[in-house]
Amino acid sequence: MGLQEQIQLYGAKGAGLQYMKEQLPVLPIEPFVLVGVDHDWKEHKGEIDKLGDCLVGSSSPVEDGKDSFAGLFSTEQYTGADSVDVVLESVNEADVIDYALIHRIQDFQRMGLVFQKQSNSRMNWSMVRHPHDSNIIFVMGRLTGRVSCGDEYFLDLKRQKLFDIRSIDGIDYKQYDLENVNVDLVRALGFYTMIEQLPAFQTGYVYHMEFGTSPLSIYQFRPFKKIEPPPFELDIEEMDCYNLCFGITPAEGIELTVVRSLSASDEREHIEFCKNNLTTLPVDERMTELPRHLNLPNS
Repeated sequence: MGLQEQIQLYGAKGAGLQYMKEQLPVLPIEPFVLVGVDHDWKEHKGEIDKLGDCLVGSSSPVEDGKDSFAGLFSTEQYTGADSVDVVLESVNEADVIDYALIHRIQDFQRMGLVFQKQSNSRMNWSMVRHPHDSNIIFVMGRLTGRVSCGDEYFLDLKRQKLFDIRSIDGIDYKQYDLENVNVDLVRALGFYTMIEQLPAFQTGYVYHMEFGTSPLSIYQFRPFKKIEPPPFELDIEEMDCYNLCFGITPAEGIELTVVRSLSASDEREHIEFCKNNLTTLPVDERMTELPRHLNLPNS
């Protein structure tokens, strides 16, 4: 059975986990139990109980695709029927319905479930390749249980260096040779590269991987953004880091996956500024206004 057939059976999240486990058994994925779309989860209760402490999350056929619903459906600590009901009922939340209307998505209420053993990882991370520059990979992490981001980096694969985004001092980022970086992050980078080369993921999109470290555990791998040349480019040469590339937002606003995956809560002001102003400004004015708003040097 191909991945697309599995997505219709188990939803995108569950099918993706199953596909990666089958194709790359070496991946550190916690044990999981899949419940098919519209199936009764209680028929799998014996298998679920054997997982021990676990999470229950949504797995919709329309989730984690081009129109991703990322972060809209619930994931809960599994405590029995009540926790499963919260996940299943999240399809009726106002944000979910509004998102489906904006993107003209139908049948978004059909839901499968993923029950997965809870990782003991101390840090949770996100990793995603830059949609306009394949040599750059963004990496962000936070302590388990904390909402705000604790670490934000980008990997420059051409230079084999890791830049610490939050350590900016004047216009200089702290940088580290990859050979001196936390071994779990380097291993995660290797796994990310292996996964994105699998046949089913040759879709023209870059992929967003969620994972934990100490110990290393991979949670999810899903489409993030279409690979394309940047509509315009903001080149901050003084930083000696990389060119910041910004895509023009679609008519319905900034893409949900971009907001949720690449932005900490304390940066929402910048998101709102971009959404409300950048798309209405001529390109030459954007090149001036964005650095000013983010307190970056002009170039």
